[in-house]
Formats: sequence, C-alpha cells, structure tokens
Amino acid sequence: MEKFVSGDANNSIIFKHEPSEAALVPHLQYLPQKNGLYLLRLIYSAQELDETFKVSDKPQIIKHKLLVRTDIE
Repeated sequence: MEKFVSGDANNSIIFKHEPSEAALVPHLQYLPQKNGLYLLRLIYSAQELDETFKVSDKPQIIKHKLLVRTDIE
C-alpha cells in the first residue's frame, strides 16, 4: 500500500491506497485561508487526458481501495 501522512506527533491523518487495484495519481494542495487556517486537499486522479486518450463507448470501471485513519501506526 502507498501511504501519505500529514500531521505532527499529536495529530495526524493517514491516507493509504492500493496501487495494484488502480494506478491513482495523488495531487496535494495546501492552501492558506483568509481566517489564518489552511486547507489540506489530497486529490486522487484516475484518468488524465493527453494525446494517448481514446474515446470509448464502453463503461470504465475503476476499482480502488482507499483507507483514511486519524492515528499513527
């Protein structure tokens, strides 16, 4: 499993995904907000559009496993 951990010794959040199920590509955004807090956004992309993309009428089924926890292992 691939793992991403954000936090410190007291507070953390753990995201895990199984890349053998689907080749999800993570993208992390950490944005300051007007109230002095921050927005942490972890986005998983399952399909990118580039010159290799081909349109298909077949349904695309993307199987994935994602685990989110709030403790440190």
